[in-house]
Amino acid sequence: MLPVHRERLAEQLAPFAPSDRYNCDESGLVYNKQPQSSNIRKDRGKQISGLKDSKTRISTFHVVNSTGTDKESYG
Repeated sequence: MLPVHRERLAEQLAPFAPSDRYNCDESGLVYNKQPQSSNIRKDRGKQISGLKDSKTRISTFHVVNSTGTDKESYG
């Protein structure tokens, strides 16, 4: 089944030059994440308080063409 889809995709991409074929992807980095576990134990009758996880993140979106010739930096 996969070879059939590859042939069909090749036919659909044939009219376009490799420099006109683009791929994009989003990536995220959570840089202030705290550990999910600890070796601290709760004593009997005492409560351990918790904190909410930081959701601060850096997101990037990359767009490239097949040949790598179309390069622009936005920032």
